[in-house]
Amino acid sequence: MSAENNQAANNPYPQPSQTAMRRDGASIGPKTHIKGDLHAEEDLLIEGKITGMVVLKSNQLAVGSQGRIVGTAFANVVVVDGTIEGDIYAAERIAIKKSARIQGAVMAPRVSLEDGAHLRGSVEMDPDAIKEAVQAKFGDLLQPSRPEVKPSSPVAAVPPRPVAVERKDEAVKDAAGDKDASGKTESNAASK
Repeated sequence: MSAENNQAANNPYPQPSQTAMRRDGASIGPKTHIKGDLHAEEDLLIEGKITGMVVLKSNQLAVGSQGRIVGTAFANVVVVDGTIEGDIYAAERIAIKKSARIQGAVMAPRVSLEDGAHLRGSVEMDPDAIKEAVQAKFGDLLQPSRPEVKPSSPVAAVPPRPVAVERKDEAVKDAAGDKDASGKTESNAASK
């Protein structure tokens, strides 16, 4: 046995595709139960339970052998090893593994079903019918996300403060009466 094969045989880690997904995406552990809709923009591995809608716009959804979804799921690619009670939609493909249990519609342009998997529902592979069904079910949820632009609060313009500069060699004029620093009017100062 070569060193490479020996290392692969003794490797306790999952297959490379699952390892890459766990490293680069999110995961929901087997002791986690989420009630509500879940929207993500990264790959997701579910080993726990989600009751609600799962939407991954352009990423992969993997339902692990302990994973369970009670509701609707949409992703670019869906791989099912666990249980889904509800409809599954995929933009590219759905892979149903032999340990999977699905009750609901499966809609994707490409669907693979391993021998031994349980599917109780329908399969739709017509791209036009899938687009129509996805639009009807998810509507604006699948539109490209736009960054939120918050209006900036206007900053009140503060007028510059006048600065009084007094020079000893010039008379400083008072705005009210043109007086010099000694208090004499300009005409009195000029008469001296």
